[in-house]
Amino acid sequence: MNAKQLKANLAEQARNVEVLKAFWAFILPGETCPSDGQLALWLRLHDSNLERITYGFGRLARKRAETPRMSGDRDYQIRYVSAVMNERKYRHEQREEGSVMHTFSNIANAKGAAR
Repeated sequence: MNAKQLKANLAEQARNVEVLKAFWAFILPGETCPSDGQLALWLRLHDSNLERITYGFGRLARKRAETPRMSGDRDYQIRYVSAVMNERKYRHEQREEGSVMHTFSNIANAKGAAR
């Protein structure tokens, strides 16, 4: 990666952090947003998958509505959102792996039928 590409990647990450901050403020009004560093970490861990990250925020908002007393516990909120995103990533990977295994199974069955 050259300097120009690195600069472009950093600019895109900064834009994505701003988008996540705006979404957090919209869906979780009154709650302190995680730090820019935490948001950037989630972006790196989840391949800049904004859908997965905002899904985690949405699940937190729903949990907060169901359990108002948890409001304001930032450490818990970050751990909860991280767990939701990691579970979603794991399920996506399992689904992809299952799809690949299903394709291999179909190929094996087709070869067996051709004999």
